[in-house]
Amino acid sequence: MDPEHPLRGCPGKRKSVLRVFLGLILLLGLAAARATSAPAITTISPTSVTAGTAGFTLTVNGNGFVSGSTVQWNGVALQTTLVSATQLMALVGSSLIASSGTSTITVFSPGGSQSNAITFTINPQAAGALSILTASPLPNGAVGMPYSQ
Repeated sequence: MDPEHPLRGCPGKRKSVLRVFLGLILLLGLAAARATSAPAITTISPTSVTAGTAGFTLTVNGNGFVSGSTVQWNGVALQTTLVSATQLMALVGSSLIASSGTSTITVFSPGGSQSNAITFTINPQAAGALSILTASPLPNGAVGMPYSQ
């Protein structure tokens, strides 16, 4: 065996060292890919609701969703279900939409990465029924007949 080349003449050791080296490269590559792939939101549905209505299920579409990903409502985790790597569903309680305004929707992944933010709108409640008050009495008439005074 040549002292300058300790693995020369030992094909079994060379293969073992090569396998370990390739395995480490593969593991480091997977770890780097996992650490750098942040989730991304493309759309949400619905995009708005009326204040004071019942809670609902929010659908979040995008990519990079994994088991353990959570939808965040203004930074607070919602009960989230992973449908696929491109879709999450989250329960939004009525207390979160009690008053009008906007909320920020993001996705947080178990690896610590966070998605882009999407704005959700909570519309104000519609005004009550419109009443018309008049000081003068309405003229009498019949449907289908021309009006005359």
